[in-house]
Amino acid sequence: MTPQSLGGAKYYISFRDDVTSWTELEPIKKKSNAFGSVKKYFARCQAMHGVKIKALHSDTGGEYTSHAFKEFLAFSGCKHEVSAANSQEQNGVAEKVNRTIVGRAKAMLYGAQLSRFLWAEAARTAVYTMNRTPTRSQTKTPYELWTGKLAHSLVHLQPFGCEIWHHVTNDLRRKWEPNAIKGQLVGYEGRNQYRVYCNHSIIITRDVDFVPPAPLAALYPPMAVIKEDDEEDSGVALKTSKADSHADTPPPAESKRSQDNEETLHSSTVKAPAPRTAVDDDATSAALVPSRRQSSRKNAGIFSTPRFHEELSRSESTQQTGSNKGHAAFAQATTSIEEPRSME
Repeated sequence: MTPQSLGGAKYYISFRDDVTSWTELEPIKKKSNAFGSVKKYFARCQAMHGVKIKALHSDTGGEYTSHAFKEFLAFSGCKHEVSAANSQEQNGVAEKVNRTIVGRAKAMLYGAQLSRFLWAEAARTAVYTMNRTPTRSQTKTPYELWTGKLAHSLVHLQPFGCEIWHHVTNDLRRKWEPNAIKGQLVGYEGRNQYRVYCNHSIIITRDVDFVPPAPLAALYPPMAVIKEDDEEDSGVALKTSKADSHADTPPPAESKRSQDNEETLHSSTVKAPAPRTAVDDDATSAALVPSRRQSSRKNAGIFSTPRFHEELSRSESTQQTGSNKGHAAFAQATTSIEEPRSME
């Protein structure tokens, strides 16, 4: 890892339990220190659960294939499963865990705008939250499955990198020195203990006071509002968009005529009676003539062609005669509009 962590670590080694999904991480300065981390992890598992590890799966790194490492596994009765060279797929569980840890650590570092040398603290915090989060394969958290205890409340969790005030005890300060020092939260340690980054060092303490986050209104300053008077004085001309210009201009004459024509046809169709029984022809023609004359007056200024007046006069003469064929055709057309046929 570049740069080095605050403690001088360049690498980290992670352990993952297949049964409980419990994850542990330890930063190391050299790859040769991985052997010591494995020995401590074996001893910790045996002391907590009273059982020995049956199998260990790793890649073909030199820190896992040394002679001392093989002797230790053989003496512990642990089977060593090694993936093939340049085959990360065979060690998929460990690769996915490392990808999750690095992704969460990067998100916390860049979200809090902290320096990159705090990557070890961010990785620790990522593992801490992973162990207290349920997985798809388990209904309980890895912490509950690994320790056999109920999960503690997560009220103590705070945003990574948030501002914090660390209380300085009387034996660590003089009379006129400040009672508290401002720092940033970078992790958790033990129960009700926090890791605070302060004065380029990590302090583990429980006497802390969190600074409340700033409201959103303080993060986004108000924008300047330009009035009409200011625009006239400054000589700034606002350009209207095409949509606004089209909205302000009246519709063309052709569209207005088409709308009038549709209204005329709609009124003539809806207002016209559609009797299904035999009705007196004279009464029907008397009821239809005013609507036709009204429509002809309305369309007189629109369709000013001799052919239109000629067809209109023919239709009026047909209605006045009261022929049964014309009345039946009109009733049939009106009925088909009001009551459409059902699809069988």
